[in-house]
Amino acid sequence: MKKILLTISLVFIAFISVGQENLVFTEVIAVDGTSQDELYNRAKMFVVDVFVSANDVMQLDDKENGQIVCKGSMIYNSSIYSASAMTNGHIDFTFKIFLKEGRYKYDFCDFQHKTLRSDGYNFGYITTSDVPSVKYSTKGWRNKVWLDLKSTIDTKINYGMRLDMKKAMEVPVNGSDDW
Repeated sequence: MKKILLTISLVFIAFISVGQENLVFTEVIAVDGTSQDELYNRAKMFVVDVFVSANDVMQLDDKENGQIVCKGSMIYNSSIYSASAMTNGHIDFTFKIFLKEGRYKYDFCDFQHKTLRSDGYNFGYITTSDVPSVKYSTKGWRNKVWLDLKSTIDTKINYGMRLDMKKAMEVPVNGSDDW
C-alpha cells in the first residue's frame, strides 16, 4: 500500500512540475584568440557599467576559475491597465558568466517578480509555463499579467542587457596609461 501511495505521489509531483522550469536565457559565444583573463576583464567592465552598484550585486567573483555571478533587479511597471498598481514592482534575477580561453557562456536566470505593495500580487518565480502558478483574481487577468511579465523580461534581457554584454565582450579592455 505504501509503495502505491509513493508511486501516485511521485506521478502527481511530476505532473505538477511539467512546464514549471525556470525561465533562462543562455548562450555560449566564441571569441577566438582571446584569453580567459581578457574575457574576465571585459565581463567585469560589463558588470560595473550595467549594474547600479557592482559591489552590492556581486555574489561570486572568481578570476582564477573564470566565474562571475551577480544578483540584479529590473523595474516592472505593468502594461495591463486593470489593477496594475497591485503588480508594479521589480523582477529580481541572477546573471552568471563563465569564462574560458576563447569563449564564454552566460545565463540570465532565476527571475522572480515582487510587488512593491504589501497587499499586492507577487507572481514569484517566472517559469516557461504558459500560465502562472498563482491563483489571484480571474484566470484571464492572471494570464495577461503573466505574459506581460515574460514580455518585459524578454525585452529587457534580449534587447538590452544581452546586447550590451555582447558588445562589452567584443571590446578589449585598454590597460594603457596613454590618455
